[in-house]
Amino acid sequence: MISALAGGQGWLTNETKLNRLLELSVGPNQRNQAEQLLKVWQSRPLQIQFMNFGKERFQIGQHSPQSRQLAIEKLNQFPRGTSFVWLGSMGWEGEDKAFDEISKAVASHGIVISRDLPKAQIAR
Repeated sequence: MISALAGGQGWLTNETKLNRLLELSVGPNQRNQAEQLLKVWQSRPLQIQFMNFGKERFQIGQHSPQSRQLAIEKLNQFPRGTSFVWLGSMGWEGEDKAFDEISKAVASHGIVISRDLPKAQIAR
């Protein structure tokens, strides 16, 4: 229940709502889950992870959009000026294209996504 409320696609569960979920948690497992979700939210910049196992998947904070379009919709729910870091390249097929498309799509909403390149790539 906690993960469904915290990670829903149709809404943004911010720090206030995550704290409310923490208050409503029943038992240590729910409390622990709510605390972990709150830590993810509080880390700045928020992280975007891209995976492609034959189908693109994303992890944006505590949210897991299942397509590029859903990732764009989720990012546009965040307040203007929110910063994200796209975690280092794993060589996934389509990653560069996904990064470019998503970055451009959310820029008009004031969302900034930077790329965290592995140190080996920076040294070149």
